[in-house]
Amino acid sequence: MKRLPKVGILYTVAGGGHINVARALESSFKKQYGISPDLLDLIKTHAPTGFKEPDKIYKWMLKYGGKPHEWLIKASESESVLTPVSDAFYLVINKKLKKFVENSDYDLLIGVHPVYAQLFDRMKYGMGVDIGNTKLITVVTDIAYMIRAWFSEGSDLTILPSMEAFGYGFRYFKKYIPQIEVMGLPIQEKWFETYDKEEIRKELGIEKDKKTVLLFGGGEGSEKVLDILKRLEKECSDINIFVATGRDENMKAKILKRKHRNNVSVVGWTDVFHKYVIASDIIISKAGPTLMWECMTIKKPLIVFDYIKGQEEGNQDFVENHNIGKYLKKPKDVARYVSAFKVRDENTITPHEKNYASLIVDRCMKLL
Repeated sequence: MKRLPKVGILYTVAGGGHINVARALESSFKKQYGISPDLLDLIKTHAPTGFKEPDKIYKWMLKYGGKPHEWLIKASESESVLTPVSDAFYLVINKKLKKFVENSDYDLLIGVHPVYAQLFDRMKYGMGVDIGNTKLITVVTDIAYMIRAWFSEGSDLTILPSMEAFGYGFRYFKKYIPQIEVMGLPIQEKWFETYDKEEIRKELGIEKDKKTVLLFGGGEGSEKVLDILKRLEKECSDINIFVATGRDENMKAKILKRKHRNNVSVVGWTDVFHKYVIASDIIISKAGPTLMWECMTIKKPLIVFDYIKGQEEGNQDFVENHNIGKYLKKPKDVARYVSAFKVRDENTITPHEKNYASLIVDRCMKLL
């Protein structure tokens, strides 16, 4: 019997988007081809002490208004900065990475974080090890603004989610444009089911006839969430407000201590986050690409109030250009928009976008 292709999906936990894309691809490989990919965090297993927990580094950078993160992103736009930094990182993990390549027999390695695009370049050209027929694929998880690190000639195929991403990234990949394809952003299978909104509301204990808002500051949280919540309480009466705090336990504690005028509930990190999105009438969030794409898929109205400088720039325009919702920076404008918002008469929630995880998996298999 012919063996199934062996697939490795390379991710890391730095924000929620990369792991969500990895899981979406994993699910599609299982469903369509009966393949169970290995989910591999090579940064955690191969990086030196101090770099093994990029989620903590990422959160630290965002803590100071995102300035360290913005500086890192902007600096990496210069090849004279990116190349030596990548080379230095590669030298540190060279021995472990070389051993990984020598001992692995993967047919496909798919990277969903920019560090892997740079490692693919070293694996193919700078390691002195024959990777054989292994195909190296980069799936980009940013939907508009592109950083140089996403692109390398070492990737046999780089899949972009949008024409905005193509436009931003063209200056970086124009020399090897045949290796670039625009498809879409992979999101998990649960967004492509049909849901009864009222049934989900009953399940979550939401009052049927009240306008319901989901306020979310991203997986790592945002200090602006509390300002928006205060303004919603001032401007809006008799509404349900779910505040999703993600991993931000400090924000969760602050909200629970407050006295609330409306029916306010706090939602921590949960595997049924999608149900809160489906049950809500309008979503308020920072400009995280995954949630934006999920809202676009089920046509759920979205207000974007913030974005991470140097990474999510352009997402605030994407949300309006694709009729997903509005970009409103000031808490008072967010609250007034929600107050005036007319709840749509809808009950059945169905997908309006293609399942790009499924299409991307098909495309990857055609490389074999």
